[in-house]
Amino acid sequence: MRILKRTIVTVVVCLVSLALLSCTAASDKASATENQVVTVQRGNLRADITAVGNLALSHKLDLPFDIPAAFDKTVALTVQEVLV
Repeated sequence: MRILKRTIVTVVVCLVSLALLSCTAASDKASATENQVVTVQRGNLRADITAVGNLALSHKLDLPFDIPAAFDKTVALTVQEVLV
């Protein structure tokens, strides 16, 4: 009984493998034999994408700055330039 089960499993595996190999070989031959001749033309390629949604920051950081003791801490200071 055990030998019969192993034989059946082996035959099924071989048949499935053979079917998969024949399908892939046929598709490779078909794509290799198809030739297309296309005239090259100069032109503009335009793709318009329209979307609706909200932007969300992936992370948010508070930037602490060292303020010299000579400045009054109650005065609002403005960052003049951010080099990124």
